[in-house]
Amino acid sequence: WCVVCVETNGAMVMVDDMLVNYCQQDVCAVPLRRLAPGPHELLIAIADLSDAVVSSSRFSFSLPWSDAISSNVALSSLGARAEALYSQGHFLPGALIDGITAGENNGWAYHGQMERAVVMVLLAGPALVQRVVVVSGAERPDHHVTEFMLSYSNHAAPEIEGAEWLPLPLNQTARPAEEVHVREGGHVTVARGVAEVELRCDYVEARAVRLRVLGSDADNNNAVVTELLVYAI
Repeated sequence: WCVVCVETNGAMVMVDDMLVNYCQQDVCAVPLRRLAPGPHELLIAIADLSDAVVSSSRFSFSLPWSDAISSNVALSSLGARAEALYSQGHFLPGALIDGITAGENNGWAYHGQMERAVVMVLLAGPALVQRVVVVSGAERPDHHVTEFMLSYSNHAAPEIEGAEWLPLPLNQTARPAEEVHVREGGHVTVARGVAEVELRCDYVEARAVRLRVLGSDADNNNAVVTELLVYAI
């Protein structure tokens, strides 16, 4: 915008009634960082030298979702941590967030102890989560996850079996679509032999994501979860 008609003390820029910037120049460009997809309202208020508002304009706009604006925040290199209820040998939970999605000996496993097959990823901070990818049994004929539940928490220090977890609100947009079935309560079933599952959800603010394994295509009920990717803004 350009202010030329009065002597001004600047312009205040608000999005959804929250101040995002204050400009004291005639022409300004204001970046809107970490703005969630969906409908928003922009307010531009111009003040005179006494800080009285002399002009204001409101605009409504909608920001569409694009995968390009999200990134995987479940990475140890970004400060994320992983903890499991139980781990098998060298298949430790930290391998879930190392950014490596290949290798038969890479990932977290639970030695077939399904009652303890729970792992959580603690993000470096709150993030708006919209997509989760589960990679399992990479480069293996079996040891793929065939049934699991996803949940999330916005608690600053969640317990892995605590009461603060909520089901991830998954929608029906899953890949591969023919081999993945999304149920209520963050519950997902997958055909045998599928190594990578992509799931989308309604936008939720989360500090942690939890995976509970309920089934595998290995005879001993074990699975190797190679990587858990959490895409957010």
